[in-house]
Amino acid sequence: MKLDVKFELSIYDGEMNPEKLDFRIKQLEVYCHIQNISDDKTKIQLPTLRMGGTTLIWWESKTQIDVKGKGF
Repeated sequence: MKLDVKFELSIYDGEMNPEKLDFRIKQLEVYCHIQNISDDKTKIQLPTLRMGGTTLIWWESKTQIDVKGKGF
């Protein structure tokens, strides 16, 4: 995946704030639109680059992805 646009997205650690989560999702949607990313697999994998702590552990358990790139 080639990233042509500088994109700052903080690490998501699972904070349960609906407004912040909604804003985060909108940021990702805009980024995917600008980068012409329409592949669902890429759209799903992109946010995992900025997950941390228990959120990443939870995500891996739900999707059976490991950080070495296996799975999915």
